[in-house]
Amino acid sequence: GNFSRKTQPYFNPEYKISIGDIINLRIWGSFELELDARVDSQGNIFIPRLGTVSVAGVANRDLVSVIRAKVHQSYNQKIFVYANVENYQPVWVFATGNVNRPGLYQGMASDTVLQFVDKAGGINLQYGSFRNISIVRANQVLRTIDLYGFLTSGTMELFQFHDGDSIVIGDIQHRITVTGDVKRPYMFEFTNPEVTLRELLDLAMPNATATNLTITRWSADNRKRFESFALAESARVAVRSGD
Repeated sequence: GNFSRKTQPYFNPEYKISIGDIINLRIWGSFELELDARVDSQGNIFIPRLGTVSVAGVANRDLVSVIRAKVHQSYNQKIFVYANVENYQPVWVFATGNVNRPGLYQGMASDTVLQFVDKAGGINLQYGSFRNISIVRANQVLRTIDLYGFLTSGTMELFQFHDGDSIVIGDIQHRITVTGDVKRPYMFEFTNPEVTLRELLDLAMPNATATNLTITRWSADNRKRFESFALAESARVAVRSGD
């Protein structure tokens, strides 16, 4: 893909403010103030005439409320607050497993898995999995990501990276190849060794002219077997890894 050339911060309401982030702050009403405040090593920002405000770990969605509460401790309700994360502190993330260039890469905490994987040269297409990608933090698997949601429908889960996180591209487990009268004549990856033919065809997208199919399979005695079905039967037919 082409994900790493441009890094653009986006608003993630669940993003937790971190040390080094820069917050654009505006206050107006009883007095006026505009400044860019960096979150210091103690997790605070300093606001003239008000003092320090602890913001590290505060969710983006709550940032204005936290600062407003501090302001209203000293001033009446006729004072207004606007706050926005202007710049996110860069983070360093490891990319390893089945990527083409394993290593340590710099990005933003709001960057997606795709951006870091792209910086690492992409997934190794011979061994690497698109459906078994782990985020490891403090030697614990934090979550597992399946990129098929992005590839088929554009969905991408928002996620906040921390310094020292690892992205681990796992091994391909189960693959089924589709050829012929389909819009996507590809090799598809599944997390289970057996799926319904309907599930496979939802990804391969047969053309309107397609009516029948043949499954080619190697049996345990090393013999090649062929089974033919009408497309209308796809809901009751199972296909297996290697078909």
